[in-house]
Amino acid sequence: MSALREMFDPALKEFLKEERALIASNAAERAWCGRLAMKLERGIEQQRLQGYYADVDYNRKQNGRLKTIKSGNEKVIVIVTDIIVHSRGELAPRDNLIAIEMKKFKRPRAEKILAKYPQNWPFT
Repeated sequence: MSALREMFDPALKEFLKEERALIASNAAERAWCGRLAMKLERGIEQQRLQGYYADVDYNRKQNGRLKTIKSGNEKVIVIVTDIIVHSRGELAPRDNLIAIEMKKFKRPRAEKILAKYPQNWPFT
């Protein structure tokens, strides 16, 4: 766990410091994710987390199947993680180390709740 914090915390601080202009420009969340993923990759290397990657918009799990979750009403939903630090299914059962969902501050509240609590989908 400490290796993950030592990888994530500096990457986030660097992102917030170096990407101020990108954030202030109101660029797409995908642009933010790409820049943060690059910094996470550097942290993965520094922490020697061999076999792990920081991928953006990743939608697969083991054996190439689509990543899914079950909603509160047991409906299977395909999910795409904004950023995931994982082994791309190669080092199961320790495949997924960190999953990140990025939302801009001004996005609707329902979108932020869904990102945090996907089991509540669909909202009524």
